[in-house]
Amino acid sequence: MEGDYKTQNGNSGCRISTTKGFVFVLLAALLAVSVGILVHLAGSREVTCKVDLGSLSKVGWSSPSELVTQCGKLAEQGDSHVCSACPTPPLPNTPELEPETTPEPEKKKTPINYRLPSTLKPVHYDVELKPNIYGNDTSNFQMNGSVSIDIDVLEATDNITLHSDWLNVTESSVSLVSDQPVTPTVVDVSVINTTQFLVISLDGSLVKGSRIRLKMNFTSRLRTDRFGFYSSSYLADNNETIYLAVTMFEATYARSAFPCFDEPALKATFNFTLLRKEKHARNYTTLSNTDIIDTQPRDNGYVADVHAKTPVMPTYLLAFVVSDFRYVENVTYHGDRKVKYRTWARPNLMQNVHLTHDWGVRIFNWLQNHFEPPFPLYKFDNIAVPSFRFGAMENWGLATYREDIVYRPGFTTTNCYTWTGLVIAHELAHQWFGNIVSPRWWWWLWLNEGFAMYWEWILVTELFPQRREEEQFLVKLKYKAMLQDSTRSSHPMNNDKMESHAQIETSFDEITYSKGGTLVRMMSMFMGKSLFIQALNHYLKRHQYGVADHNDLFNVLTEEAASENRPINMTDIMDNWVTQMNFPLVHVTRSRRGVIHVTQERYLGSPSEQEKAVNDSSPYDYLWEIPITYTSSTEKNFTKSIRFEDRKWLKKTNKEGDIFDSVFPDSSDEDSWVYVNTESHYFYVNYDLHNWNALIKQLNHDFTVIPPINRAQLLHDSWYIAEAGRLNHSIALRLMSYLKDDMDYVPWRALHRFLFVIDGHLKRSVLYDAFRKFMVDLSKKAFDHYGVVSTETEVTVHRFQRTRIMKYACYYGNMKCQKKVLELFQELKQSSDNSVIHPDLRSIVYCGGIQYGDSENFEFVWSKYTEKAKSPNPELKKESGYLLKALACVREPWRITRLFQSMREGKIKKDDVLTLGKELASNPYGRDLVWNALKASYEMIAMSELSNKTVSRMITGATSSFNTQDRYVEIEDFMKTHNVTAHEGVFKAVLKKTKENIEWMDRHYTVIEHWLRETGYLQPVI
Repeated sequence: MEGDYKTQNGNSGCRISTTKGFVFVLLAALLAVSVGILVHLAGSREVTCKVDLGSLSKVGWSSPSELVTQCGKLAEQGDSHVCSACPTPPLPNTPELEPETTPEPEKKKTPINYRLPSTLKPVHYDVELKPNIYGNDTSNFQMNGSVSIDIDVLEATDNITLHSDWLNVTESSVSLVSDQPVTPTVVDVSVINTTQFLVISLDGSLVKGSRIRLKMNFTSRLRTDRFGFYSSSYLADNNETIYLAVTMFEATYARSAFPCFDEPALKATFNFTLLRKEKHARNYTTLSNTDIIDTQPRDNGYVADVHAKTPVMPTYLLAFVVSDFRYVENVTYHGDRKVKYRTWARPNLMQNVHLTHDWGVRIFNWLQNHFEPPFPLYKFDNIAVPSFRFGAMENWGLATYREDIVYRPGFTTTNCYTWTGLVIAHELAHQWFGNIVSPRWWWWLWLNEGFAMYWEWILVTELFPQRREEEQFLVKLKYKAMLQDSTRSSHPMNNDKMESHAQIETSFDEITYSKGGTLVRMMSMFMGKSLFIQALNHYLKRHQYGVADHNDLFNVLTEEAASENRPINMTDIMDNWVTQMNFPLVHVTRSRRGVIHVTQERYLGSPSEQEKAVNDSSPYDYLWEIPITYTSSTEKNFTKSIRFEDRKWLKKTNKEGDIFDSVFPDSSDEDSWVYVNTESHYFYVNYDLHNWNALIKQLNHDFTVIPPINRAQLLHDSWYIAEAGRLNHSIALRLMSYLKDDMDYVPWRALHRFLFVIDGHLKRSVLYDAFRKFMVDLSKKAFDHYGVVSTETEVTVHRFQRTRIMKYACYYGNMKCQKKVLELFQELKQSSDNSVIHPDLRSIVYCGGIQYGDSENFEFVWSKYTEKAKSPNPELKKESGYLLKALACVREPWRITRLFQSMREGKIKKDDVLTLGKELASNPYGRDLVWNALKASYEMIAMSELSNKTVSRMITGATSSFNTQDRYVEIEDFMKTHNVTAHEGVFKAVLKKTKENIEWMDRHYTVIEHWLRETGYLQPVI
């Protein structure tokens, strides 16, 4: 899966977080008198909902139990604000409370087993589904279905336990036959909500070794939350809303479409029959993992499309779509095997799919030519879905994507343009890594996502080398993963805490994706790309249609290396990387010519984290098998090829050791330096002070000696090593200065991660103006170089760099930049077509027009936002997003007050309130105003229609830069004098963050002050 981790990529525009809207607030309005919901959140996150019911028909719930279940589920998944979403007056004749008594000691809870019993294994499913997506009344969007499952009995059992969620199983339809003379009878059908188990109790035991066939019918509403089997829609050219039905099953949502054994190892084959209306104005078709092999007439104007039998596969990779979409098609060949490759989209988007389709064909052909076994299906469909929760989903033979995958000139940003190739490569790589071989359980999700991440940028680099995707992966995603992985709350890649639905969902994160991709890259570099692919093909063939864990992978890689007389024991090298969280910090010291001394320690991102970790343990005592790759000022070779046999290592059995090589210069030479980790593996490197100074001198003299990704690594490593207290911040600050001459995107992208840490801490201090002037000078040459004009023919990294430099230059006060932005804004105002400004620059221009312009500019953006926010057109909706964020760029207090009031009065779309609230709270000119408003009207705001998440984000944003003791006391006092129960956790986190900020300033303020004086930006106090 690609997306919002289900996200990848920290860039805005294509991979973005989504939030639930005001569903329970709306529900409350309809049920205000008749329904009271009490949600009790226990420590295990189990939720109980009690409902005093009147009529539920008005809100479309079919039964009291359905309302209770869904309320509880959303609360379990983190939407605890449902507790206050349905307020009702106290019920009449409420009995008085009993006197308080001393509670008995709480008994230790028995852990819940979320895994299905190992007594049964599915072999084959026959599933028929009839979704109703016709007409305009979405409350009638139901689904009827039936399922027949052939099951092998592995152990004798008197019940059949499988998964079911959101489904109303018709109990009388549940039947059982077997290949035994006597078949037990069904005596009870029940659902366990916590585990989502459907338990079918029998009057006798099933015989070990027998095969049974289980049948049942069921009904359900089509979901609307973009999980499971849900309804979506788009706007036709005549402004008619057209509906479709689509699926999103990973990780645990197939069970909400039909009862099934919904675990990755319980693979089976499937036959799907999908019903649709034949004579309909929109000419609906059905898609599934396999092609249609027959169409049969059914009653009431329906026909049944029978899809071919699937390969053996897990439930989470199943998919089906009922829509009126169109497609373009190519036929690809691998030997004598023919595969139809198709790209589908809504009819009014078809004119733009050709670039997406062509890239997909090229990537698919590359994969077919390099990997075995061959792609087992006879077609591969890609479909751009109007409303899709994540970036994409790798369903076997039917990949689903957000509509951002379709490139639209004048509308698509460069970020989305490059993401298109990456996400297609990601999902196509999954057709082998994850689909042919699946993880044994969600603990090993990285075997899917780590490989897909690796191959996505490898493939795009192969096809489009000028994009420099490997460097971008390292500087964006590897570094992002390392930040997440630098705390004690991180997790190993083999994540053995993943059992419940909620836990499984959290495993789709940077560790699984980006750390996974980085370590796959490391294995590839040890073996060499050719041998690595050869070994992976043996891994895929050995476990074809089966499951695997990390040992299965490492064993095959080791065996393949041995077959080529290569002494690579991948288990010995990699097990410590995948079974331990965090990563190493390597210290390098120089003592004499020809030798460096290296030591390793566990990296944690702050001194406070290190203090808490004293008694932590791990399988390898937080020691790693670390490849030491290097060069020096005498060699200056960052790209040399190193055979595995010639590699140097810091072993997991040693905290320190010496590395010998004649390229290491004598430390007495002040200008000489060594550079360790030339291959950019997953660890930080610290040097002795002499070596840091020599590297800084080299960068200032001729930075081109060190490649861009390695320059980026120096910037990034030095800062975060300093944050951990292992290096003086003066080194990291002095390193930054060379950037005034560096035009390359990659080092500047590394600066991004910590630049606004400095900015946030200094914003309220007397040092800020000096720092601001430093940044104006640092970005001046790059701004003059790139200017403000972007073109589609320009190299993508140049377009990325222009956008980044414009943001820095304007933000820090480069008058030339601000003037240019105002000129572009005037062009935009005078044009009826906003395409006069490149999509990459539009948000900068909108924001700058408000920040540096007059009230007329604000009113222009406000009117454009209100106009476009109302439109159901997705392009205009996205444009309204740029406009919304631009509104939050205001500097005048009265305009900030106006926006704040507009949110409360409903003049801002409910879907946009969270975004605007967060942006206003993050606006340096609005933070104090937002904080003061929150303090003055907290009770009213907490009870308003602003969602819990919106208020939480506003509290967090407004206080994020608090870094004085006075502010800490202010928050403490507020918590004591107000009922902050609804946001207690948020306020506690704010106190913790404020304390950390105070400690940061205590440690680093003097260092930064000295650096600014040393560089001449801070004048001596007279």
